[in-house]
Amino acid sequence: MRLAAFTDYVYRSSDGVIYGERAFAMFLGALAAHVDELTIVGRLDPSAGPCRYPLPEDVRFVSLPHYSSLSHPFAVLVSLIRSIARFWRALDDIDRVWLLGPYPHAVAFALVALLRRRRLVLGVRQDFPAYVRSRRPGRRWMHLAADVLEGTWRLLAHIAPVVVVGQQLRRHYRHAPQLLEIAVSLVPSAELESARQGGRPPYNGALTVLSVGRIDHEKNPLLLAD
Repeated sequence: MRLAAFTDYVYRSSDGVIYGERAFAMFLGALAAHVDELTIVGRLDPSAGPCRYPLPEDVRFVSLPHYSSLSHPFAVLVSLIRSIARFWRALDDIDRVWLLGPYPHAVAFALVALLRRRRLVLGVRQDFPAYVRSRRPGRRWMHLAADVLEGTWRLLAHIAPVVVVGQQLRRHYRHAPQLLEIAVSLVPSAELESARQGGRPPYNGALTVLSVGRIDHEKNPLLLAD
């Protein structure tokens, strides 16, 4: 199977290597071991910046025109118009598409995939309207746009399989013809096996969990305690 995966992430190129800005790019790159060919589609930032998460060498990358933020609708629209043509051409060598949304590009790409008669799978990692409201509490127009995108994504979920992260999103998308709930791990199974073989260290007294990163309500920080 030849798979194309998209989420609205920023990538950078350095010395011929494509790097993802966020750690979830590692999860996407790991899909290459489970398909015949993997293509990752994402925004390519031409500016210099930190390069953290390299994509595997055998992963094909399709670059999209960059825009800095969803809060700049004109830049998003310009990128979207040009991106549709690139995505259309990329589907020439693709059997199945996994789109994580509901971003504007993801919605448009879903329609393109249906027009090109490619097998479509949707992905949802977070409550998008809640995320937008927490990040931009004073931008009413962005709240409305997020609601429209979410509604469109749920309509598409009536005809396409959906992969969700967590029980809350599973309930939101329970009407999908096929539904898979997953937990995203960025730790390779080989590292877990080596830890098991080394034996479990003694744990005496209270344990402390260190979480590094943004802890917003939609990220379910209480999951750490569970």
